[in-house]
Amino acid sequence: MGNPYYRALWHVGMAQTEFLLNLRKEAKKHIQAARSIGQSMKSPVIEWYSLIVEAWFLLKQDRCPIVVGRERQRHLDAARKYRALRKYAVGHSVAADRRVCIAG
Repeated sequence: MGNPYYRALWHVGMAQTEFLLNLRKEAKKHIQAARSIGQSMKSPVIEWYSLIVEAWFLLKQDRCPIVVGRERQRHLDAARKYRALRKYAVGHSVAADRRVCIAG
C-alpha cells in the first residue's frame, strides 16, 4: 500500500474492526495513525473521517456525556477540528453531524 490515502483508509477499517472486537487500544492506535496520515497529506476528508469514527467509538462507549480533565480537552479539541473540517468533506451526512458528541 504505497498510496497514503489507501493506507489511511486501511487504518480506519482496522480501527473499526478492532473496536468491534473489543481491542480498544489497538483501535485507538489505528485511528490516530489514520489522522496523522491525513494531516501529513493535508487531506481534510481523511482527517474528518478519522474524527467521525473516533466520535462513534466514544458514543458506543458511553463516554461522551461525562468527560473530565485532559480527556475532556482532547475531546473538545477533536470536536472543534471535526466541525472545522466537515465543510470540506465530500458527501458528509447531516444526521452524522447531529450525533457527534460535543462534551461541554
